[in-house]
Amino acid sequence: MLSKNAKPWIDVYALTGKQKCRMAISIFGTAFLVFFGVGFLIFRPHGIRAVLWLAVDVLVFFAVSFALGEMVRFLRRKLLEWTERMALSASTQSEESADALYFIGKRHRSADGVPQDYEKAAFLFRRAAELGDARAQLELGNLYSEGKGVSQDYALAVVWYRKAAEQGNSWAQYILGDLYEKGNGLSQDYVEAYFWYSLASIKIDPVFAQTSLAGKGPKKHRDDVETHLSPTELTYQQERIRKWSEAHQAKPQ
Repeated sequence: MLSKNAKPWIDVYALTGKQKCRMAISIFGTAFLVFFGVGFLIFRPHGIRAVLWLAVDVLVFFAVSFALGEMVRFLRRKLLEWTERMALSASTQSEESADALYFIGKRHRSADGVPQDYEKAAFLFRRAAELGDARAQLELGNLYSEGKGVSQDYALAVVWYRKAAEQGNSWAQYILGDLYEKGNGLSQDYVEAYFWYSLASIKIDPVFAQTSLAGKGPKKHRDDVETHLSPTELTYQQERIRKWSEAHQAKPQ
Protein backbone atom coordinates (compact mmCIF):
# COMPACT_ATOMS: atom_id res chain seq x y z
CA MET A 1 0.00 0.00 0.00
CA LEU A 2 1.17 3.51 -0.78
CA SER A 3 0.56 4.67 2.77
CA LYS A 4 3.36 2.35 3.87
CA ASN A 5 5.76 3.22 1.06
CA ALA A 6 5.55 6.61 -0.65
CA LYS A 7 4.09 8.79 2.12
CA PRO A 8 7.14 8.48 4.42
CA TRP A 9 9.40 9.59 1.56
CA ILE A 10 7.27 12.72 1.07
CA ASP A 11 7.68 13.48 4.76
CA VAL A 12 11.44 12.92 4.61
CA TYR A 13 11.66 15.15 1.52
CA ALA A 14 9.89 17.91 3.44
CA LEU A 15 12.45 17.59 6.21
CA THR A 16 15.22 18.23 3.69
CA GLY A 17 13.69 21.57 2.71
CA LYS A 18 16.09 24.29 1.72
CA GLN A 19 15.57 26.45 4.79
CA LYS A 20 16.03 23.54 7.20
CA CYS A 21 19.13 22.35 5.38
CA ARG A 22 20.72 25.79 5.39
CA MET A 23 20.08 26.00 9.11
CA ALA A 24 21.62 22.58 9.75
CA ILE A 25 24.69 23.37 7.65
CA SER A 26 25.05 26.75 9.40
CA ILE A 27 24.95 25.06 12.79
CA PHE A 28 27.54 22.56 11.64
CA GLY A 29 29.74 25.34 10.28
CA THR A 30 29.54 27.30 13.51
CA ALA A 31 30.43 24.23 15.57
CA PHE A 32 33.27 23.44 13.19
CA LEU A 33 34.73 26.93 13.45
CA VAL A 34 34.40 26.89 17.24
CA PHE A 35 36.22 23.54 17.33
CA PHE A 36 39.12 24.85 15.26
CA GLY A 37 39.11 28.12 17.20
CA VAL A 38 39.47 26.25 20.50
CA GLY A 39 42.26 24.20 18.97
CA PHE A 40 43.98 27.38 17.87
CA LEU A 41 43.82 28.78 21.42
CA ILE A 42 45.08 25.54 22.95
CA PHE A 43 48.04 24.91 20.63
CA ARG A 44 48.73 28.58 19.89
CA PRO A 45 50.58 28.10 16.57
CA HIS A 46 52.82 30.96 15.46
CA GLY A 47 54.06 32.30 12.17
CA ILE A 48 53.61 30.01 9.18
CA ARG A 49 51.92 27.39 11.36
CA ALA A 50 49.21 29.86 12.35
CA VAL A 51 48.60 30.78 8.71
CA LEU A 52 48.43 27.12 7.69
CA TRP A 53 46.09 26.35 10.61
CA LEU A 54 43.68 29.08 9.53
CA ALA A 55 43.95 28.12 5.86
CA VAL A 56 43.15 24.47 6.60
CA ASP A 57 40.31 25.60 8.87
CA VAL A 58 38.67 27.64 6.10
CA LEU A 59 39.29 25.08 3.32
CA VAL A 60 37.93 22.16 5.30
CA PHE A 61 34.91 24.18 6.40
CA PHE A 62 33.95 25.10 2.84
CA ALA A 63 34.73 21.63 1.47
CA VAL A 64 32.59 19.87 4.06
CA SER A 65 29.77 22.42 3.75
CA PHE A 66 29.77 22.00 -0.05
CA ALA A 67 29.75 18.20 0.31
CA LEU A 68 26.84 18.37 2.74
CA GLY A 69 24.90 20.64 0.39
CA GLU A 70 25.48 18.30 -2.55
CA MET A 71 24.51 15.31 -0.44
CA VAL A 72 21.22 16.96 0.53
CA ARG A 73 20.45 17.86 -3.11
CA PHE A 74 21.22 14.29 -4.18
CA LEU A 75 19.01 12.91 -1.40
CA ARG A 76 16.12 15.18 -2.43
CA ARG A 77 16.37 14.04 -6.05
CA LYS A 78 16.42 10.38 -5.04
CA LEU A 79 13.50 10.82 -2.67
CA LEU A 80 11.43 12.31 -5.49
CA GLU A 81 12.42 9.47 -7.83
CA TRP A 82 11.49 6.81 -5.27
CA THR A 83 8.20 8.51 -4.40
CA GLU A 84 7.28 8.87 -8.07
CA ARG A 85 8.15 5.24 -8.81
CA MET A 86 6.05 4.02 -5.91
CA ALA A 87 3.09 6.23 -6.77
CA LEU A 88 3.07 5.22 -10.44
CA SER A 89 3.47 1.51 -9.69
CA ALA A 90 0.98 1.40 -6.81
CA SER A 91 -1.29 -1.59 -7.36
CA THR A 92 -4.23 0.34 -5.91
CA GLN A 93 -4.57 3.89 -7.15
CA SER A 94 -5.99 5.96 -4.30
CA GLU A 95 -6.09 9.41 -2.77
CA GLU A 96 -2.62 8.77 -1.35
CA SER A 97 -1.12 7.95 -4.72
CA ALA A 98 -2.84 11.01 -6.22
CA ASP A 99 -1.43 13.13 -3.40
CA ALA A 100 2.08 11.82 -4.08
CA LEU A 101 1.78 12.43 -7.84
CA TYR A 102 0.54 15.98 -7.21
CA PHE A 103 3.38 16.59 -4.75
CA ILE A 104 6.03 15.51 -7.27
CA GLY A 105 4.33 17.41 -10.08
CA LYS A 106 4.57 20.60 -8.04
CA ARG A 107 8.30 20.02 -7.55
CA HIS A 108 8.82 19.67 -11.33
CA ARG A 109 6.71 22.75 -12.07
CA SER A 110 8.50 24.98 -9.57
CA ALA A 111 12.01 23.46 -9.96
CA ASP A 112 12.13 22.47 -6.29
CA GLY A 113 14.88 19.87 -5.92
CA VAL A 114 14.73 18.93 -9.63
CA PRO A 115 15.18 20.80 -12.92
CA GLN A 116 12.03 22.59 -14.05
CA ASP A 117 10.12 20.29 -16.41
CA TYR A 118 6.60 21.36 -17.42
CA GLU A 119 6.02 18.26 -19.54
CA LYS A 120 6.80 15.98 -16.60
CA ALA A 121 4.64 18.15 -14.35
CA ALA A 122 1.75 17.92 -16.81
CA PHE A 123 2.10 14.13 -16.98
CA LEU A 124 2.07 13.78 -13.19
CA PHE A 125 -0.75 16.28 -12.71
CA ARG A 126 -2.81 14.40 -15.29
CA ARG A 127 -2.32 11.10 -13.49
CA ALA A 128 -3.34 12.68 -10.18
CA ALA A 129 -6.21 14.59 -11.81
CA GLU A 130 -7.60 11.39 -13.31
CA LEU A 131 -7.61 9.96 -9.78
CA GLY A 132 -9.79 12.88 -8.70
CA ASP A 133 -7.28 15.22 -7.04
CA ALA A 134 -8.83 18.71 -7.33
CA ARG A 135 -5.49 20.45 -6.82
CA ALA A 136 -3.96 18.53 -9.72
CA GLN A 137 -7.00 19.30 -11.87
CA LEU A 138 -6.48 23.00 -11.15
CA GLU A 139 -2.77 22.81 -11.98
CA LEU A 140 -3.45 20.90 -15.19
CA GLY A 141 -5.97 23.55 -16.17
CA ASN A 142 -3.33 26.20 -15.54
CA LEU A 143 -0.83 24.40 -17.77
CA TYR A 144 -3.33 24.13 -20.62
CA SER A 145 -4.24 27.79 -20.19
CA GLU A 146 -0.56 28.86 -20.21
CA GLY A 147 0.57 26.36 -22.85
CA LYS A 148 3.35 25.02 -20.64
CA GLY A 149 4.23 21.34 -21.01
CA VAL A 150 1.17 20.89 -23.24
CA SER A 151 -0.27 22.63 -26.28
CA GLN A 152 -2.25 25.68 -25.25
CA ASP A 153 -5.92 24.73 -25.24
CA TYR A 154 -8.47 26.91 -23.42
CA ALA A 155 -11.24 24.37 -23.97
CA LEU A 156 -9.28 21.64 -22.17
CA ALA A 157 -8.28 24.13 -19.50
CA VAL A 158 -11.98 24.75 -18.86
CA VAL A 159 -12.62 20.99 -18.62
CA TRP A 160 -10.09 20.60 -15.81
CA TYR A 161 -11.02 23.84 -14.07
CA ARG A 162 -14.63 22.69 -14.01
CA LYS A 163 -13.73 19.30 -12.54
CA ALA A 164 -11.79 21.01 -9.74
CA ALA A 165 -14.46 23.65 -9.21
CA GLU A 166 -17.20 21.04 -8.92
CA GLN A 167 -15.19 19.39 -6.15
CA GLY A 168 -15.11 22.66 -4.23
CA ASN A 169 -11.69 24.04 -5.14
CA SER A 170 -12.13 27.79 -4.58
CA TRP A 171 -9.37 28.92 -6.94
CA ALA A 172 -10.78 26.82 -9.77
CA GLN A 173 -14.20 28.35 -9.06
CA TYR A 174 -12.68 31.83 -9.21
CA ILE A 175 -10.95 31.12 -12.52
CA LEU A 176 -14.06 29.49 -13.99
CA GLY A 177 -16.10 32.55 -13.04
CA ASP A 178 -13.54 34.75 -14.80
CA LEU A 179 -13.63 32.58 -17.93
CA TYR A 180 -17.42 32.76 -18.06
CA GLU A 181 -17.36 36.52 -17.56
CA LYS A 182 -14.83 37.09 -20.36
CA GLY A 183 -15.88 34.23 -22.63
CA ASN A 184 -12.43 32.61 -22.75
CA GLY A 185 -12.60 28.95 -23.79
CA LEU A 186 -16.42 28.95 -23.59
CA SER A 187 -19.42 31.12 -24.38
CA GLN A 188 -19.78 34.27 -22.28
CA ASP A 189 -22.35 33.65 -19.56
CA TYR A 190 -22.87 36.18 -16.77
CA VAL A 191 -25.27 33.86 -14.94
CA GLU A 192 -22.64 31.11 -14.64
CA ALA A 193 -19.98 33.69 -13.82
CA TYR A 194 -22.14 34.94 -10.93
CA PHE A 195 -22.61 31.39 -9.66
CA TRP A 196 -18.90 30.47 -9.62
CA TYR A 197 -17.74 33.85 -8.32
CA SER A 198 -20.21 33.52 -5.45
CA LEU A 199 -18.89 30.12 -4.44
CA ALA A 200 -15.26 31.24 -4.73
CA SER A 201 -15.89 34.31 -2.57
CA ILE A 202 -16.86 32.16 0.42
CA LYS A 203 -13.25 31.09 1.03
CA ILE A 204 -11.10 33.48 -0.99
CA ASP A 205 -12.45 36.87 0.08
CA PRO A 206 -11.73 36.28 3.80
CA VAL A 207 -8.12 35.53 2.80
CA PHE A 208 -7.89 38.61 0.57
CA ALA A 209 -9.36 40.74 3.35
CA GLN A 210 -6.13 40.27 5.32
CA THR A 211 -3.91 41.47 2.46
CA SER A 212 -3.52 44.42 0.10
CA LEU A 213 -6.00 42.63 -2.20
CA ALA A 214 -8.91 43.36 0.16
CA GLY A 215 -12.00 44.23 -1.85
CA LYS A 216 -10.51 42.91 -5.10
CA GLY A 217 -11.52 39.26 -4.83
CA PRO A 218 -14.30 37.21 -6.41
CA LYS A 219 -16.99 39.07 -4.44
CA LYS A 220 -16.20 42.28 -6.34
CA HIS A 221 -16.39 40.43 -9.66
CA ARG A 222 -19.64 38.81 -8.56
CA ASP A 223 -21.11 42.22 -7.80
CA ASP A 224 -19.99 43.47 -11.22
CA VAL A 225 -21.65 40.65 -13.17
CA GLU A 226 -24.77 40.85 -10.99
CA THR A 227 -25.76 43.99 -12.89
CA HIS A 228 -26.25 41.81 -15.99
CA LEU A 229 -28.73 39.46 -14.29
CA SER A 230 -32.49 39.84 -14.20
CA PRO A 231 -34.27 39.61 -10.81
CA THR A 232 -35.53 36.14 -11.76
CA GLU A 233 -32.06 34.92 -12.72
CA LEU A 234 -30.59 36.37 -9.54
CA THR A 235 -33.15 34.67 -7.30
CA TYR A 236 -32.63 31.33 -9.04
CA GLN A 237 -28.83 31.52 -8.77
CA GLN A 238 -28.95 32.43 -5.08
CA GLU A 239 -31.07 29.36 -4.40
CA ARG A 240 -28.73 27.26 -6.54
CA ILE A 241 -25.73 28.54 -4.54
CA ARG A 242 -27.45 27.72 -1.25
CA LYS A 243 -28.22 24.15 -2.34
CA TRP A 244 -24.72 23.63 -3.73
CA SER A 245 -23.09 24.89 -0.54
CA GLU A 246 -25.23 22.63 1.64
CA ALA A 247 -24.44 19.61 -0.52
CA HIS A 248 -20.67 20.26 -0.38
CA GLN A 249 -20.23 21.24 3.25
CA ALA A 250 -18.81 17.80 4.08
CA LYS A 251 -16.29 17.98 1.21
CA PRO A 252 -13.68 20.61 2.11
CA GLN A 253 -10.91 21.34 -0.42
